[in-house]
Amino acid sequence: MVAILHHKALCPISETTSEVIDVTPRLRLATHREMKSSSDTFAAEAGVRSVGRLRPTLGRSAVASGVATLLDGVIAWSLTLLLYVPGTASTLIGAVAGGVMNWLLNRHWAFRSRGAVGREAFRYALVSAVAALLNTLGVAWLEAPLGFRGAWLVTRVGVFCGFTFVLFRAFVFRHAIRGTAPSSREDR
Repeated sequence: MVAILHHKALCPISETTSEVIDVTPRLRLATHREMKSSSDTFAAEAGVRSVGRLRPTLGRSAVASGVATLLDGVIAWSLTLLLYVPGTASTLIGAVAGGVMNWLLNRHWAFRSRGAVGREAFRYALVSAVAALLNTLGVAWLEAPLGFRGAWLVTRVGVFCGFTFVLFRAFVFRHAIRGTAPSSREDR
């Protein structure tokens, strides 16, 4: 046991007290189960979904986006490097083709959505249009310093991590993540 003598410079409770104060820390290691339960409770109170449920969705969405990006890249790079189409135009064409592939894979495999197709398709098209614009602007901005290949790769990774996946999860396929059927009022 660790104890210190009361001293008014250290703990000025009373100038006449000279009792022993126990300052022994009462620590114990929490089990993994207790820590997980505690973090899930904290997350639920904060309105945040469990990170454990994020990993499979993130992985599948990353694979789906990787397949779509491969298709996108083959089209964009072929148009630019073989047919001499300007980089911004070939990026836009490739992004549209990859977007269709990405929609199919994300809806049916990554998020396993059963929401209203029309509403999800509209939200997906909106997010994809903004992502295509961001990708096109990123390539246009970075092509001079990095070259087409570098600009294309850096832009794709940045837009996926910072924009596309976040909005797919929170906006486009939100009902699939919650595991609830969308109501007509909530899905608008």
